[in-house]
Amino acid sequence: MALAQQSCGLAVYQKRTGLYLDLYVAGKLVMAGVLCRNHVYLVHETYLAFTGDLAFVDTAGSDDPQYSGLRALATAVCRG
Repeated sequence: MALAQQSCGLAVYQKRTGLYLDLYVAGKLVMAGVLCRNHVYLVHETYLAFTGDLAFVDTAGSDDPQYSGLRALATAVCRG
């Protein structure tokens, strides 16, 4: 998928402790095992070869994202 005009891949997976994300840019892993929290940007650092940042936003409340609710209750946002 294209995010901020970059070829990106996302692996999003649920563990007992929360929702996690791996980010690939141009086929290369740049972040792995990042805990996804509501309204918390995930990338933080420009050296990670990703222009911009990502966050999950609960559109129905203030809960941290869960894999089962991604389509209905959460939106992923990219700023860049």
